[in-house]
Amino acid sequence: MARSPRSCRGSSRASQASPNTVAAYRDTCRLLLDFGWRSTCSSQPPGPLRPGRPLIAGFLQHLRTERAKGTTRNARLAALRSLFRYAALLATCQTGLRVSELTSLPVADMHRGTGAQVRCRGKSRKGRATPLTR
Repeated sequence: MARSPRSCRGSSRASQASPNTVAAYRDTCRLLLDFGWRSTCSSQPPGPLRPGRPLIAGFLQHLRTERAKGTTRNARLAALRSLFRYAALLATCQTGLRVSELTSLPVADMHRGTGAQVRCRGKSRKGRATPLTR
């Protein structure tokens, strides 16, 4: 019997992953955030990052030149792909958006912080706001 998304909330794939995999994903996120903040902020405190193709391409280039290990770079790329797929799946389940709607959603329509929500227009051009949970 298939479990509903609510019943899966307490269990995560991370609990089934090896400690080395979880550590590698954690390290990849830390490296990406550090790279993103260093490359976008000069003397100002870190602000929100805009993950996208330029940030990821720059990060991979940084790994190639600064870290100098192709296998590590490929492992980091695999971790990022996995994390972004998970985030997209989670957002799709929470909002009820189709993948095409989610990928074309402007960043301005995603409101974070207290009362986090996604605003979008459905097929009938009717606007809706879907709250996001943790």
